[in-house]
Amino acid sequence: MRIGIDLGTANSAMAYLDSEAETTELIRNNLGDEFTPSAVFVVPEDVPGERIAVGEAALAQGPQYPERVLTYPMGDFDKEEVTYWLGNEEFTPTQVATYILDYLKRQAEQSLDETIEGAVITVPVEFGDRARKRTERAAEAAGFEVDEIIDEPTAACLLYGHQEDVDGTLLVYDLGGRRFDATLVEVGAFIDVIATEGDGVLGGEDLDDALYEHVSAKLVDEGGPDPADAHEMDQVLLREEVQEAKEDLTYLEQTAFVWENTGVEVSRKEFESVIDEYIQRTIDRTAALFERDAVRDEGITRDDVDHVLLVGGSTRIPLVQKRVEEFFEQEPRFDIDPDTVVARGAALQAAEYRDDFHSDRSGHGDADLLAYNIGIESHAGTFIEILETGARLPAEVTETYTNPADNATELPIPLWAEGEDGEPVDEAGRVGDIVLEGLPKRPAGELRLEVTLTVQHDGSLHVEAVETGTGATVEATLDIDGDDPWPDIENEVPDPDIEAFDHSRPGSRDVDASDG
Repeated sequence: MRIGIDLGTANSAMAYLDSEAETTELIRNNLGDEFTPSAVFVVPEDVPGERIAVGEAALAQGPQYPERVLTYPMGDFDKEEVTYWLGNEEFTPTQVATYILDYLKRQAEQSLDETIEGAVITVPVEFGDRARKRTERAAEAAGFEVDEIIDEPTAACLLYGHQEDVDGTLLVYDLGGRRFDATLVEVGAFIDVIATEGDGVLGGEDLDDALYEHVSAKLVDEGGPDPADAHEMDQVLLREEVQEAKEDLTYLEQTAFVWENTGVEVSRKEFESVIDEYIQRTIDRTAALFERDAVRDEGITRDDVDHVLLVGGSTRIPLVQKRVEEFFEQEPRFDIDPDTVVARGAALQAAEYRDDFHSDRSGHGDADLLAYNIGIESHAGTFIEILETGARLPAEVTETYTNPADNATELPIPLWAEGEDGEPVDEAGRVGDIVLEGLPKRPAGELRLEVTLTVQHDGSLHVEAVETGTGATVEATLDIDGDDPWPDIENEVPDPDIEAFDHSRPGSRDVDASDG
């Protein structure tokens, strides 16, 4: 069996394709839930049993052991050096993700009563090469064959194309638990991501926090105790009520809270006023998408968008749908559950690796996006950006260089990735040197070289330099992906043979809050 996994920053979901019915089905965990929180709890040494809990079992331990619970590790996948201390143990994001994927794999096998060989895993579209490699290595350590890593908007478009026969120019508006993304996609026989724009620190949790603060203030105004002074467990319970109320206000005009014998009511109108600024930020980011060079080069405006697809649970909020409809002057598509569309789309792509199914659409588009900045090192040791993250592939740019020394017949161009323009280069981002050879001998500064850098779909960077005086041309190619710019992250992946990842043991146990 091969499945699709939506490895989310807040929650993860799994699905598979029922080849007989040609429908995608969600895989429930042993609690009967369609979603598993992306959370890990490291059990204290003096507590008997296995050392790791995942999902709801991990979150249940948060109030008692906050220093031992980690949530949303995937949000740090693009950072160079990140570690977490859980109790007195140190973990990397890749290790934590391995625990989560290990748990998901065993839950899927238990639910389907089948061996899970492979998976297609989704990631945010702006995930760089480092983050994608970390995802792949975590999955491999958890026992998966990684068939493919695909972007979340691609997965959503795959399912809409297959199930609803949607094609053309699509805008995927994705408001998840921890981030927002607006992605422009061309859908036909292939899924072609044109450009994306987003906010990595804006999501449904911000809406929860805003409503929580509003409810807390109303409780105090009514003479009740301030939740900020309450026990952490009581605060957690109130937050859970607030999250449920946010969902209720999607369908109801009013909801009520009772806290320490103090009752307050909150209307949908109040809720919308509290979250208005956050929703406007998503619309501003969406508008910025149409200002990106890749979109302008294609000549696409908001009027050219054929369908707007809503992805992420927070898109159920009426105000979100209203603002999106006003911006695009069309009703957004809500045909498929926005919480599960990504996992289902990944399952559809995973089925392509089975012998019993073939779709007339593919997640392999004619164009991809550059996942990281590419630049060179200046004489002062700073990063000079040449191609920016999100550039559509193949991407090409031409720069002018000169010979740095008398009679130099070679010109090394140090290549770096994921730097910040004008900032000192970081050795962790060094990709390698492209060396242009066979240059004519001239005094320093007299050669003028028009250097064209082209990044292809496969990640290779081709360089062609033309000496303007003689017309002499030299070329070089560097395989960025093959050279693995971040070999250090190999060390982040735990040995799959150690006890913590032995599939014969119970593994990530389900820990009740009463376990202590």
